[in-house]
Amino acid sequence: MSAPPSPNSAQILEAQADFALNLLREVSTDDCSCIVSPFSVAVSLSMVYAGAKEKTGEEMGKLLAKGAPESEVHNYFGALLKSVTNGQKNSSNTLETVNKVYVKKGFSVKSAFKGQIEQNYGGQLETVDFENSEGTAKTINNFVKKATHQKIRDLITPNALDKNTRLVLINALYFKGTWAVTFKSQLTVEAKFHVDEKTTKQLEMMHLKASLIYSEDTQLQLLGMPYKGEKEFMFVLLPKERFGLAKLLAQLDGKKLMELIKNWYKCTVKVELPKFTLEATHKLNKPLTNMGMATAFTDGANFGGITAEEPLLISEVVQKAFIEVNEEGTVAAAATAKNVRYCSSSPGKEYRFVADHPFCVFLIRDDTVLFSAIFRK
Repeated sequence: MSAPPSPNSAQILEAQADFALNLLREVSTDDCSCIVSPFSVAVSLSMVYAGAKEKTGEEMGKLLAKGAPESEVHNYFGALLKSVTNGQKNSSNTLETVNKVYVKKGFSVKSAFKGQIEQNYGGQLETVDFENSEGTAKTINNFVKKATHQKIRDLITPNALDKNTRLVLINALYFKGTWAVTFKSQLTVEAKFHVDEKTTKQLEMMHLKASLIYSEDTQLQLLGMPYKGEKEFMFVLLPKERFGLAKLLAQLDGKKLMELIKNWYKCTVKVELPKFTLEATHKLNKPLTNMGMATAFTDGANFGGITAEEPLLISEVVQKAFIEVNEEGTVAAAATAKNVRYCSSSPGKEYRFVADHPFCVFLIRDDTVLFSAIFRK
């Protein structure tokens, strides 16, 4: 699980881990499950970042990469996208990512911006007539539906588009993975899941005993389940305090999450994990504003690197994400080392991982969070 090489790759990785955690916190509520793809959002934002200037660019650069040089940000995401694409040849898993920037028809896009998009991001830039809201919404939705193998539908409604819409970001990411070690469906039984202090629910609980990635500290257990080929992993972060997930997430930052997903050993683990399917739609203007990217959504935005004509601002950042986890694997479409006790200290020990209360999920490739989710019920 190594990141694409870059002089500032560690800095960008940590920034992206912070981004994933902060975005998850922003879109989550205290009583509901949720899912989001921080990777897909970050890639789309980094495309637009190529045309951002002055305060707009400074805010985006700080959010995406903690101020690493802009050229390295684009090189980093370009290399990661290439790694994702190339890594799927002869693979038993499917990981596909498409990101698109829709720009108002009639704008003359600068050649330098267009070149950056073509070089690092696959040329996903398209001009559309936002005044034809019905037709444009259909165009966008058909693109997303195809990219996510029919899992994501009706992302954009026609009333979200009008003559004042100038720029829309669309994120689509699809993953279908088979576990390296699959659960046996005949062992799946209904069991009690503790939603909160007053509520329990009967859920289908999968069972498995296998050599898996595991670590723990005084506050949490971390289980890592590889998919075939061991390029993608699903990490499940389970608080030891039954209803302590919110407190645990509040204390977690990108650096700690990176330490957790890098510092582990394989151990014999008895796993109890619920089958689940999550789907969510997010309008991300407010979450991204709260995370420090405020100017891009205002009349003060400067995207002068995209066009020299009418000033642009980001009208809408929308994402719809989907994940299904079952005995065979996962279908998905768009978290301190000093306390860790490693399995090597107790080589003969068997560990139990019973996810019968709220937990977090991180779907990881190249140390990058593709999807993050909170399962509460």
